[in-house]
Amino acid sequence: MSSAGDETGIKFPYSTIAYVMQLFFRVIQPYVDKLMEIVEVSVNYDVGESGKGYFSLRLSDYPEDKRKDVLRVLYGIRDNARLTAAIIRSLGFDVDVKASARKGILMLWRKRVSKSQKEGE
Repeated sequence: MSSAGDETGIKFPYSTIAYVMQLFFRVIQPYVDKLMEIVEVSVNYDVGESGKGYFSLRLSDYPEDKRKDVLRVLYGIRDNARLTAAIIRSLGFDVDVKASARKGILMLWRKRVSKSQKEGE
């Protein structure tokens, strides 16, 4: 029995982060669906083989009277993004999660470089 990483030549961190992001999307899908009932949403992500990646959820402008509804849903997505970031961080990546009630959510990650690796460059 071989792993997907063996068949595709993809190294462990990439395939693991891709799997984590699949789980993340399954968890936030009901939130995104609810958010789409209130405001236009754009979701993008990239799990790069180079050790860098991002997740972006952008919101269009919405009326002030919808703010409370948007925030309620956005907090659920933000909390799940932070939990996902903790998992990615445990795999040896630096992760940053930013959330904005007006703009949306942005999660960036890159492979952590140790001091010995930096000195070897």
